[in-house]
Amino acid sequence: MGASKRGLLAAFAVLGGLLAGMLTPAAAYATGGSDDPPPYTVDATGINLPAGATFPDGGHVNIKTSQGDRGIHFESLNWSDDNPKKYYIGKSFIPWSAFNLHGEFCVSWVQISMYNEHYGEGGQPPVCSTPPPTHVDNNPNYSYTVLCGKVTLTFTNEVALKEGETADAAEFTYTDASGAVVEVAVEPNQTVVREVEFAEDSGDQFVSVGFKGEQQESISVETDCQPNPPTDASFTAPTFVDVCGIDNDAVILGKSKDGVFTQSTLAGDNGTLVHEVVFTSNQGVTVPEPGEDDTYVIREGTAVWTFTTTNEPCPPVTVDNNPQYTYEVVCGKVVIEFTNQVTLEEGETADAAEFTYTDASGNPVDVVVPVNETRTATVEFPEDSGDKAVWVGLKGEKDPEMIPVQTDCQPNPVEVTPPAPTFVDKCGTADDSYTIPGNPTEATSSVSPEGVINATYVTNEATYTVIDAVVD
Repeated sequence: MGASKRGLLAAFAVLGGLLAGMLTPAAAYATGGSDDPPPYTVDATGINLPAGATFPDGGHVNIKTSQGDRGIHFESLNWSDDNPKKYYIGKSFIPWSAFNLHGEFCVSWVQISMYNEHYGEGGQPPVCSTPPPTHVDNNPNYSYTVLCGKVTLTFTNEVALKEGETADAAEFTYTDASGAVVEVAVEPNQTVVREVEFAEDSGDQFVSVGFKGEQQESISVETDCQPNPPTDASFTAPTFVDVCGIDNDAVILGKSKDGVFTQSTLAGDNGTLVHEVVFTSNQGVTVPEPGEDDTYVIREGTAVWTFTTTNEPCPPVTVDNNPQYTYEVVCGKVVIEFTNQVTLEEGETADAAEFTYTDASGNPVDVVVPVNETRTATVEFPEDSGDKAVWVGLKGEKDPEMIPVQTDCQPNPVEVTPPAPTFVDKCGTADDSYTIPGNPTEATSSVSPEGVINATYVTNEATYTVIDAVVD
């Protein structure tokens, strides 16, 4: 059976195509060392395989990240179509989200089952993913100042941005001196200043300003604003009050609608105080030259009054005194205690208390007791001189108090008739005896050669002496 040349060429063409299809995947795999440059690409989005290569069923990808190690083993069986284990089979790109990586992270090492080369082992740097910044509201604000014929506009956009946050520029518009609209964009936490100036004496002018796209504010600007000649300020002079006690001194400021008064006080000599009052006039108003009766001087365009207050202390305040007396009577004697106790506050005093009493002769005696002090007087009469009296009271009182005093105050003796002792007189002296009645606390006795008994005994009632003659 023969074959034509054209048929052989066609057969070789088909065989060549089959061989090419079989060799293409193998050619996509690398066979280098683990630290050789990998044929795949690793970036912030994920892993891209070289052209013509895909992730095979049964293959795997392992990675090391700042959020921990991750890995996927590709399996087509028993997994849903949207599961990364199955979804990325036959794909040439796998994102980091397939490994459950979110937010900020870095990938430092990648190992793919089809390649010997490992990303990160040949000095490749980690790839990091940063989440998109969080957008917060901007804060457009503007302010302005108006001087003669000129407006200064200040545009701001102050926003407290945390890490990972951003805000839009703030957009404003204003009109320049020709009336043209000018746009201004202010980035977050930046300030832009613009000036609009009009020709002098060009009449009343206006500047419109506001947020872009919103209603504008109209600012009135005068161009004919030369100041009028200054006029004299009108004011009343301050008043200085100098009385006893430096704490009681006072400064009463003057009054004026043409300026303001200020006061300062410094320590002077010998405990005095130096008060200075300054009047500063408003713009366009001047301080007039002092007249003959004025007490101020002009210093740098201000009116200045100076006054030194004395440090004379105030006399003490006298409060009521508190005269009191007490007494004790003993036989023939009186002891009188005079007091003047007063609770005094600072700066207070009280008069001495004055008393009068009579002595043993009946003569009046004055007693002066200073505040919070005590005085004592004793009046003593002779014993058994009869009933006496002492008169005592506040000096000048019409009705002093009488204190009765007894001088005969010793107790009278009590006469007691003691019971007689009992004597026993028998023949011979050996059986003689006597019995003392009662319950003597002390007793002594003796018998003389003549047979006389001498006995002394003491009972609760008295002391007794017994003498008896014993003949036998």
